[in-house]
Amino acid sequence: MNPTALWLLLVPGLSGLGLSFPQKTFHLVQEDQDWSGAQSHCQTHFVDLASVADPKDLSAMTGLVQDSGVSLVRVGLRRQWQWVQRETQDQRETEIGFRAFADGEPRAEQKCGMIQANGEWRTEECGEPRPFICYDENVADSFVRPDVVQNWGSARNHCRTKHLDLASVHSADQNAQLVQLLNGTKDGAWIGLTHRVWSWSDGSHPGFLPWTGDTPRGEGGCAALDLSAEPVGLVPCNCSVPLPFYCYSFPVKQYTVQITMSAAEGAVALAADAFTKLVQSRLSALGVTKDLRLSWRKRPQKVLPGPKP
Repeated sequence: MNPTALWLLLVPGLSGLGLSFPQKTFHLVQEDQDWSGAQSHCQTHFVDLASVADPKDLSAMTGLVQDSGVSLVRVGLRRQWQWVQRETQDQRETEIGFRAFADGEPRAEQKCGMIQANGEWRTEECGEPRPFICYDENVADSFVRPDVVQNWGSARNHCRTKHLDLASVHSADQNAQLVQLLNGTKDGAWIGLTHRVWSWSDGSHPGFLPWTGDTPRGEGGCAALDLSAEPVGLVPCNCSVPLPFYCYSFPVKQYTVQITMSAAEGAVALAADAFTKLVQSRLSALGVTKDLRLSWRKRPQKVLPGPKP
């Protein structure tokens, strides 16, 4: 949200103050790192790995590499494991809260998830035919294991056509239900785990993704900016390949807002505290949480001269 609009939302009538948050400052780090190493460096020395919000960001990042000889630079974009999502489903229902991944899992190079007879989850190639488990809210135990063997994509289509979707697991009890349906099946079964959704390291919404070609489907779990492409854009890359990378930061600035309150001293203090909490809550909801400090300063009161004798 536009920062001025934010203040308008909180305190109508303050539009004349012209408040605005500073633009991101990008930093090119010419030190080859894998995705995790690059993220750690950026979060330690700056804010985070760079996210590309709009063409202006893309232009600013491109300008940093002129005459540097660098052609491929890592950014903060990578695939995220989540549960399959239906059009009418709340985004929060796709997040992985309860986890039962086996040691060494999930693997970034794989795209689909399965459950084993021991209840642990593994990630495998999506094209492998195997049993699968569907979710169906109209049956007694909510889960169904069809008597067919299919790859992950066909299994999802089967579940969506005849039931509701591939199974998602949000508790140990649900995981135990799926294990019972497996009944010792050594091949395990597909569930609704998928690794096809792109997300930024800093949690910002990936609304602007300028891929150099079509949106990638199978290759690479991370992304980099291809500066040799025309036009410059994103390409998928392996998360473990060392590359130079972009970080970003914000210049530190202070904004002062003057608010006049007319009330008893104690009431003013309570109102100021409530207003501070409201601002913090609204900013937090918008994702503005890092390096933010709000405080009040009381202007000295003028001493008016007494009546003349």
